[in-house]
Amino acid sequence: DKAVLENHHVSFAYTVIAEEAGCNVFKDIDNSTYTTIRANTIAMVLSTDISKHFEELGKLKTKTNQQATSDVPFPDPEKNEDKMLVLCVMLHACDVSNPAKPNQIYLYWTNNVLQEFFNQGDKEKELGLPVSMF
Repeated sequence: DKAVLENHHVSFAYTVIAEEAGCNVFKDIDNSTYTTIRANTIAMVLSTDISKHFEELGKLKTKTNQQATSDVPFPDPEKNEDKMLVLCVMLHACDVSNPAKPNQIYLYWTNNVLQEFFNQGDKEKELGLPVSMF
């Protein structure tokens, strides 16, 4: 029940990679590298869940404030935690950046997303399911 959409996106992507001909971009890499890429990808996609927004923002602010008041570098290239935080925040920023686009593009995509939500609600009603609140 957590990050349902984001979990679906990761699951679907890895299903396509594993099952669709010509889609396995990992076929020529070793298992250790694949495992690292998969773990990082999952962490990054799950971090786009809006419920994680303030948690991730707080971590970023803490790290940047520490850097400003001490000799602690951020991001520290030796710390995987720092690298993952930067990657997660960057992907999340891309995910929520639609309002920063020119109005014509922003409104076009906003209308598409709203229509998708309404269609989903209609389908849920039709199937006798509780309507999701996004």
